[in-house]
Amino acid sequence: MIYARFLCFLVLLGAAPSTAHEFWIEPQDYTINTSDEVVADIRNGQNFKGSSFSYIGNRYVKFDMFMGQSQLMIRGDLGQRPAISKQVDTDGLAILVVETITNDLSYSEWAKFQKFIDHKDFKLDKSKHLAMGFPEEGFKEIYRRFAKSLVGVGNANGQDRVLGLEIELVALSNPYKDDTSKGIPIKANYLGEPLSDVQIELFDKTPSGEVNVTLHRTNAEGIAILPIQSGHSYLADTVQIRPAEEGNENGAVWETLWASLTYAKE
Repeated sequence: MIYARFLCFLVLLGAAPSTAHEFWIEPQDYTINTSDEVVADIRNGQNFKGSSFSYIGNRYVKFDMFMGQSQLMIRGDLGQRPAISKQVDTDGLAILVVETITNDLSYSEWAKFQKFIDHKDFKLDKSKHLAMGFPEEGFKEIYRRFAKSLVGVGNANGQDRVLGLEIELVALSNPYKDDTSKGIPIKANYLGEPLSDVQIELFDKTPSGEVNVTLHRTNAEGIAILPIQSGHSYLADTVQIRPAEEGNENGAVWETLWASLTYAKE
């Protein structure tokens, strides 16, 4: 009976992302002492609120932590929750990274897809979709998620950096050490190049748990200056869409790549 329930959970886990939006890493504490454990949930949901996933290794392509130039494996036990738990013995800025496998989503009607592309501000409309020979309804999208999170360990010295993800958000200032009185610069990269004039959605969680959402755009260098306040935690998110590779095993016509970055200000 226990095994059957666990299998049912795995099915629900696989289905969950298709019914929600953002995917992110949420540390229990964004700053910890040296020799403490970095503990973080992997979440999927909306408005900086969502379900916490257990660790299921075959759901991920990358599941790592970087300290400076060092890469540490943070793979856990099957079913472990929170999914991330790793003791850190050195000071610095820890960068947690999770990349998912490919999942797919079906659209039974155009209106649902239109709502999605409007929300994410894609330069796409029905006429372009149809001009590519795609059906108006009954089509699929495949998607992958690329999540990062910044945790200050001990003195928290260090900088976020480009890790070579297909799509990636990079903090150009350390939120735990640098002067962010004028905001924190976040750079969006896609295939190693800056993403200019794209939307970054920022979810700002107050100490009381209230979440405020603001929309921002990157400049020609792919950088947006995002507001930041002490005591708040943040989820920054951006998404790119492109035609799916012809003949893909999911039969999808579109592919979306999602990048998220979480951090806080003490």
